[in-house]
Amino acid sequence: MRYDKQRARALAAAAIRRTAEKQNHPPDLINVALEQLLEALLELPRFSTPDEMLRGSAPR
Repeated sequence: MRYDKQRARALAAAAIRRTAEKQNHPPDLINVALEQLLEALLELPRFSTPDEMLRGSAPR
């Protein structure tokens, strides 16, 4: 696993956008984003980051 916050956020955001075209259930969108991060061997963000991305607020 690697820590690359910028790449992880970009990858997660792209996965969320792609999946949101087909479904809009937040837990499903978060799961897809986390799966993409695991496949890319990137460190997972803190628990609230994907939720904040869905809601449009900036993570701390």
